[in-house]
Amino acid sequence: MSIVLDLGGLGPADVAAGPFALSELMASLHVLAEPEHHPEAAAWTARAAVADPGLRDELLVFAPLWARFRCRLFFPRSLPLTTGLDEELTALAELSADAFLDLVAPGILGSTAQPVPPARELRPSATAAREYIRRCQRRSYARGELAGQLVAAPLELRDRPRSRCSAPPTPRSSPRTGAPSGPLWRSTPARCAAGSRSVRPPRC
Repeated sequence: MSIVLDLGGLGPADVAAGPFALSELMASLHVLAEPEHHPEAAAWTARAAVADPGLRDELLVFAPLWARFRCRLFFPRSLPLTTGLDEELTALAELSADAFLDLVAPGILGSTAQPVPPARELRPSATAAREYIRRCQRRSYARGELAGQLVAAPLELRDRPRSRCSAPPTPRSSPRTGAPSGPLWRSTPARCAAGSRSVRPPRC
């Protein structure tokens, strides 16, 4: 899967690169949500799907956030980029209701072709909020359900995944290599560094 970044108009001082465990986690969750698009990870997804059926069902509820359209919540919002997943999840847990709404509402809708109301308009009794939920429902039942939960109780939705992601991890493997990797967020920086060394061209 390729990602194209348009850096037109930016200089070296405007760009920072580094590992970001939350985005790495989102990439793995995307593979679980869209396994037919990633046949190279079939063995990993098969093992992951049966490892914890309860967690699998929970992840299906949130799948619109990392399926075809990647939610902005899982991308870096500030520097530095080298914090671990625990720290990144803690930062998410400290987001205000309006900040969380602004980041998640477009992800649930899953389209940049339709405008999303700002957080101040996404209140349970607001006309804009009801229309937003209807538009999400027209895209899929799962998106409509998640949109309704977001509008009704954004902070409850914010805290729900963290309680599962922060649980003591069990050994797992990487969807890219299939090899045991231990806790994903602890192994991410080393694996990213190794990958960057393998593709860095030799100096002349």
